Amino acid sequence: WLKFSEIDATQSFYIPNCVWEERVKKISQNSKTNTQKKLFGNDDQFIAICTGEVKYRKGQDIVIENLKLICEVIPNFKLLILGRQNQSFVIELKKTLKKIDLEKKVEFISHQPNAMEYIYAADALLQPSRSEALPRTILEAMALKTPIIASDVDGIPELVEDNKSAILFSLSHIDKMIEGIHSVYSNDSFRTQITENAYKRYWDYFSRENHIKKYSDFIDQISNV
Repeated sequence: WLKFSEIDATQSFYIPNCVWEERVKKISQNSKTNTQKKLFGNDDQFIAICTGEVKYRKGQDIVIENLKLICEVIPNFKLLILGRQNQSFVIELKKTLKKIDLEKKVEFISHQPNAMEYIYAADALLQPSRSEALPRTILEAMALKTPIIASDVDGIPELVEDNKSAILFSLSHIDKMIEGIHSVYSNDSFRTQITENAYKRYWDYFSRENHIKKYSDFIDQISNV
């Protein structure tokens, strides 16, 4: 934002959001395995989840258009799309699925009050957005130790670092998204590495404690102007 000349000379304060940490703590008291069984049953599937409103900006169509390639490298892949639904967009997504004969590989779930529990249970979070500010979903996955595969647009690279705390891909290089999903699926040590790094990064930079401190600093500075 500070690159815009209109606000370049204006005193600005960057205060990123945090997550509902009490809920993270409560969810994390149960094992991922038990939470998976509770939400998904005993299916031996690799479950990736897209959360947030189902619409063009969020890019769920990008995953569906590449679903056949993903399923070639991960035969037991399943995609959950969870969130409020733009019905016309959902209709188009379902038409694509029918066309490629992979309707059973995707489940649409309307907005749920326990969406964070779904993120915790999933094997990976997919965030293929075309634009974003600061997606709280990524912060939630960081705090819940769920692997993140996301587009490198806008504010997302401010949250996670490619190949350190997540896998980031360019919208012009969708192959890397597929490679990233496969890396999380097939490489246990890599998956553990990026989730631990993301977890630490959340608490170092985006915790509620940091959130409060930034607001405190902001109030101190404006009160002294």
